Amino acid sequence: MYCYFNPKLKKFEFEIDDYKYIENEKYIFLFDGELLGELCSSDILDWAEVFNLHHMFSGPFLLLAYKKDIYELRIYQHFLGNGENLYFSKLGDAVAISSRLRLLKNKTKMKFKLNIPMLQHFFYNGFLPGTHTLVQGVRKLSPEDIIVINADGIHFRKYDYLDTLSKNSPGCLKYKYKNALEKSIKTILATQKEEIALALSGGYDSNCILYAIKKANPEQRVNAFSVGGVNGVDETGIACEIASYYKNIKYKSSKVTPETLEHIDEIVEILEGSVYERGIFLQYELAKLLSENQVKSFVCGECADQVFHKKTYVNIPENTFLYSYSDTPRQMAAYVVLKKNRMMMNAYGVNTLYPFITPEMIDIGYWTREINGSTKEYHKGVCNQMFPDEIKRLISKQGGTTDLSALFDSDVDILENIKSCKYYSENFRITEKYPRDEALRDYYLSLLYIESFEKQFCDE
Repeated sequence: MYCYFNPKLKKFEFEIDDYKYIENEKYIFLFDGELLGELCSSDILDWAEVFNLHHMFSGPFLLLAYKKDIYELRIYQHFLGNGENLYFSKLGDAVAISSRLRLLKNKTKMKFKLNIPMLQHFFYNGFLPGTHTLVQGVRKLSPEDIIVINADGIHFRKYDYLDTLSKNSPGCLKYKYKNALEKSIKTILATQKEEIALALSGGYDSNCILYAIKKANPEQRVNAFSVGGVNGVDETGIACEIASYYKNIKYKSSKVTPETLEHIDEIVEILEGSVYERGIFLQYELAKLLSENQVKSFVCGECADQVFHKKTYVNIPENTFLYSYSDTPRQMAAYVVLKKNRMMMNAYGVNTLYPFITPEMIDIGYWTREINGSTKEYHKGVCNQMFPDEIKRLISKQGGTTDLSALFDSDVDILENIKSCKYYSENFRITEKYPRDEALRDYYLSLLYIESFEKQFCDE
């Protein structure tokens, strides 16, 4: 999607491509996401209510709403982002907006320059928070923000979805949880043809989805996929055992290997520099596996860890520098988890479905946040009540990420390679997110990632 908006000249032009489009006499809506109702019924909508349309979408979304008579554009997205990016840049009195970084560059003829002052943030976190991007002069929509563009300029407001959650009534949580899960699965079953493709690991989340599918229709044909590593964490064996427990399941898997690293330029091109995290290599191999098996729609357990984490439902300080799954789960969901999954799958023509990011599930996550704590105890408890004993025995842990050691031959000297990288700094402090060897590999790959981004996207 590309949009050119000059409010002073009253000029609003757009090309939708990967977005959907609805127009009536008052509004133009451009959006990415699956609608639950009739957005066009908003011809009777008060303009102030545009920011309350999140209930109209079944999961991740991004919405641009344009009011014709006042020449104003309003933009916002899902509480956890929408798994894609929306870039924008000022062009005098006009604003250029695009869902693709390269498309923005081609349309505006801008000269892209690497945003070197922000690289430290990227090396420590794997992404740039807020509206920052790796390109100077290009910004992006943050999940914390609402953007209003009119003749007075670009205005930012905070998107306080938490206030909406706190006004909902919790009711019977156990009933609501199972009802929300069944509703998500029925929606998925209704939209798929004969077979369903889903991610399967040895953790609770993907197994919760598989169990719900089989409970709704024991004869449902399922294609289950997983990816492991030739070294380190590998859940493909457990996933295969779980798949064999159910009828009508075909199971396929692949591995992250040193050959995967040879495709780093393609990975960076797909992700447009928006996120580096060690899980991007697993996502790349998974996307390739799905493409090889002609999968067009894929059910994912992404963001259950964040939806059922108590800190997802608190606001963090604006000056936060270090982000983590334990302390800033909402931001990790928006900037990392959904980005690496959805962008990678979309690049291979795979539409992603997220049963744990429906409005109903987020409501439950909010109301069970104290029970869940940081280890999704409520979610796991309900799963354990539902699962057969054999499945409970096979679930060994909450899931995992393939170690970066799978990408390297044993004789590679990571420390020497790091020192040869263009943006290596001897002042960089290796983080304690991982054991030292894994942390060194992580830093090295983030350096390679930035070099690849600069080579592919930047002019100087």
